[in-house]
Amino acid sequence: MLFLGDVSGRRFLVYVRYDERSATLYHSDIPIQGAVEDLVGGAVAGPLGPLVTVTSTAVPVTIGLAPAACAIERSIGASASPENTVEHKWAGAPDGSWTAWAAPDPQERWRVGCDGKIRSEAPAVLDTSSYEHLISSAGIQHEPLRQRWSGPIEGSPGTWTLSTARLPSGAVAVVLADAPAAATVATTFTAAPGRGGSGVVSTSISADPDVIVIRVPSPSGQLGDRVLIFTAKPGATQAYVRAEIGGLGAALTGGVAVTNARPGPVAVRDATGAELGSTWLLEEVSQLFGERLVSDWES
Repeated sequence: MLFLGDVSGRRFLVYVRYDERSATLYHSDIPIQGAVEDLVGGAVAGPLGPLVTVTSTAVPVTIGLAPAACAIERSIGASASPENTVEHKWAGAPDGSWTAWAAPDPQERWRVGCDGKIRSEAPAVLDTSSYEHLISSAGIQHEPLRQRWSGPIEGSPGTWTLSTARLPSGAVAVVLADAPAAATVATTFTAAPGRGGSGVVSTSISADPDVIVIRVPSPSGQLGDRVLIFTAKPGATQAYVRAEIGGLGAALTGGVAVTNARPGPVAVRDATGAELGSTWLLEEVSQLFGERLVSDWES
């Protein structure tokens, strides 16, 4: 048995059945006054991993369970440095290796540490039903999403939309999408399995709300060197990025340029060459809104 406890008027049971060939997770929840037979007999199977997340069928509760020797930390809200690295303030879950969120969707990020090593860091539950929900479920407090640009991207089918949501720190969370809702959230530099067509979204964060760089996802949900640069700086005519060798300039049309770029600084300049603002393209690691996604249970 992994968990037996009461949350929000429901009694939850999480346990594993296993033999020498396989192991299966089961979970159920019933009213606190319910019979034990209903709690055990009504269990449904679910995915088993080092970090287990289960949700109730009757009340808006999500429970996270980590191995007993580990500790879960929770964070809501984020700020961005000038290099677009995201900074969180973490708080340990009161119960150590498990935590419960009594709301429809946990709008927070979870980090799991075991013996001084971070084994997992990611949103508690990723909600792709809307881009507002996507940002919130990444553990980012934000103002309403606002469209900044819409148009075609050469070599990528469909019409793309760039939208931003302001954070309390003044930075913005950025969404680049080819459909009103996400079917695939591009977070890695490998293709998403079994994926193709519209509904692909890329994410980033920018400390400067008026100078933004974001990777353009492929139809299969893969990130690469191709980026879209957007600026709302008056008079900006050129964007400069880091290339394989030296720098590379790209003309801005309507405040937008699409080019290939390596991780590093991205600047926008006017016709005289004066720099009007800059941002930063992050390293090629699995990420969501500029935050590294960690799943390291094997090493």
